[in-house]
Amino acid sequence: MIDIRYSIIIPHYNSPKLLQRCLDSIPIREDIEVIVVDDCSNPDIVTLAQMPGQNRPYTQVYQTPQGGSAGRARNIGLEHAKGEWLVFADADDFFTTNAWQIMDAWIDTNYDIIYFDIESVISDTLLPSNRRETYGKYITNYLAFPSIENERWLRFKHDVPWGKMIKNNLVKLHNILFDETRWCNDTMFSVQVALYAKNIHVVSPSTYCITDTSNSLTKQSSLEAIRVRYLVQLRKNRLLQQNNLRRYQTSILFYIKQAAPFGFHCILQFIRLGIQWKCNFFIRFTYKLFKK
Repeated sequence: MIDIRYSIIIPHYNSPKLLQRCLDSIPIREDIEVIVVDDCSNPDIVTLAQMPGQNRPYTQVYQTPQGGSAGRARNIGLEHAKGEWLVFADADDFFTTNAWQIMDAWIDTNYDIIYFDIESVISDTLLPSNRRETYGKYITNYLAFPSIENERWLRFKHDVPWGKMIKNNLVKLHNILFDETRWCNDTMFSVQVALYAKNIHVVSPSTYCITDTSNSLTKQSSLEAIRVRYLVQLRKNRLLQQNNLRRYQTSILFYIKQAAPFGFHCILQFIRLGIQWKCNFFIRFTYKLFKK
């Protein structure tokens, strides 16, 4: 019997063509299980029976009981994951050409998390985009100046699940799950995994390509979206504070500024929330930023 080495979890919603592109970037191998979880896509776009992956070897396709959360989809994926390593992908992204050759080289190591470099392109044209800078800079900085300080910036600022190999046992041992929110469902999962990981490793070749899409959730700026993101950051900051990692907290002034166009009462509401959570409003100014 072949041991399953990788469990690749892919949440999906209304983008079957992009999901197929993502699946095409994953080799069909007995030791790689792919778990696609559809978040109640519009049946006029794709039905569960028509979902890419249904007839693909070593691939499972599930559906959430109700839509509105990639975190819920990812948690369903975790329930079914049997692989030694967890690998996450978004349906509109894909793996690089040499990704599996690179990851296979680290498959028998004892690290809890292995971080890989990432690439970014515009989804429709595949032309380079600057989205990599958001997370890739922490990889670049650590590789250029390896230190405990820069490792911590990487651990707690690279708060997305993709671009990594994560030991499944680590997640199961600490019962780490994704938030079942519409936005920022992956932040607390990623920070908790990084917090509990005893040893990590960073590899320079890229294994994953993130894409810029016009209808991405990350680009939505409704008051509800801003509020959910803000509450997640407050929770993240509290977790870091409780573990004597205040230096790596995120400034919440950014979210208060985002609330400003919705009126003064929204600003006051966000300030009150910050006070309730006993957060440091001026975290950026009271701690020196990491060396760039």
